[in-house]
Amino acid sequence: MNLEIAFLLIIIIGMVVLFLTEKLPIDLTAFLGLVILVITGYVSANQAFTGFASSAVITMLSIFIVSGALMNAGVADFVALWIHKWVGGREVPLMITIMLTAGILSAFMNNIAATAVLMPAVASLCRRAGMKPSKIFMPLSFGAILGGTTTLVGTPPNILAGSMLEARGLKPFELFDFTALGAVLLALGVVYMLTIGRKLLPDQKLNEDEGGRELAALYKMDESLFTIRIPAGSPIEGKSLSETEIGNALEIQVLAIERKGEQMLAPPAETKLKVGDELLVGGNKERLSDLLQVQGVDFDHTTVEHLNLGQHGISGVRIVVGPSSGLIDTTLQKYGFREKFGVSIMAINRGRDWHTHTVGARTLVEGDVLLGMGPNDEIAELVDHPDLDEVEITGLEELSEIRDEPLLVLSLPDDSHLVGQTIEDSRMSELVSVMILGIRRDGKLRWSVLPDEVLRPHDQLFVSGEMSKLKSLLKIGDVELSS
Repeated sequence: MNLEIAFLLIIIIGMVVLFLTEKLPIDLTAFLGLVILVITGYVSANQAFTGFASSAVITMLSIFIVSGALMNAGVADFVALWIHKWVGGREVPLMITIMLTAGILSAFMNNIAATAVLMPAVASLCRRAGMKPSKIFMPLSFGAILGGTTTLVGTPPNILAGSMLEARGLKPFELFDFTALGAVLLALGVVYMLTIGRKLLPDQKLNEDEGGRELAALYKMDESLFTIRIPAGSPIEGKSLSETEIGNALEIQVLAIERKGEQMLAPPAETKLKVGDELLVGGNKERLSDLLQVQGVDFDHTTVEHLNLGQHGISGVRIVVGPSSGLIDTTLQKYGFREKFGVSIMAINRGRDWHTHTVGARTLVEGDVLLGMGPNDEIAELVDHPDLDEVEITGLEELSEIRDEPLLVLSLPDDSHLVGQTIEDSRMSELVSVMILGIRRDGKLRWSVLPDEVLRPHDQLFVSGEMSKLKSLLKIGDVELSS
């Protein structure tokens, strides 16, 4: 064995270990392996990218897109609702229906996606019927696997086989060429599962809480599926899902609502929420926890003119980004503009347009005009800075004319989750796209506060930015998050 072969084996073994342990995401492992093979010369650049021109690869990517569309459009949830309505909790009919439904879905979408979209419904059906989930979840998986064999796009091996035929100049498989044989395999699988297989299915006896936890751990549901509860006195009681904008505000998708023991799958947008409702939702639980920190905060509106900022030593400033500026090709956030200069940029002019939303995240170019506000002494120090051209101290009138939205005033109660956190730790800029401009504390207005400023009870925060999401979040009021 020469050195080249040994090094290639090391690369392959390393990739296999990463695939099995999932220390890195599978897709990242695959791309890193490809890059290493190209760099080391085992694979040429042309060979490395020929796969992306393969019809098989494009077809598989398309299947994932279709799968996502079916999930987000609620098609699978509708199917689950139909199963519950017509089959109920009878074990044999339920097993047949689940396997056939999973088989039909997986014929046109990825097997994993077909299984995933039916899992919540199957878990709910098992709980209602008092059945053991192990009796249904395995038939669900086998139904999806066998259903994938019924069409050309149902499973990657079928797609690859058709692609290889086409590459060799032979007639490729058509969409339903596999259906005759695949349907027989699916039918035999259902029959086997109802007879011999039914006796071999695991018989796990779990109590309700333990079963839910083990199923959640097994399928990693706790990472993306969880519940939120509508408490008494909630401002969204009696409002529909669409009126509350709860999905947009909390960045979640409402999959089901449980009310007094009854569960509504795929609730329509006009569904009215009631106290005690438990919403099964999908999303990022950690991010939702961060968003819910804003709960209980009171809010009001004000304007730059109403604050009389001039009396507090606050002025406006206009800055032009010159050709040699260090601001070019970066953002205000990355540059740390506010931390360096103590001045808040409220608007950016490029051409004829003023941009007042997500100001800190916009990449700056030569000729951009920045309009901001800050303490007079801080603004005075900008004049001679090499990264800033044409610094002009102005009044606040121009800023008031450009910004047609009022400032939002957030009042922190004693029990606010934000109390005790620094502005940086609150991550309000990242989570809800707003910037804290100043704080009124003990009757005194402080402007251009730094990221390490600790928030205290009864602080009034003056914020600016994209207000729509923050307002929707605040109007939801308190909701209780559980696993």
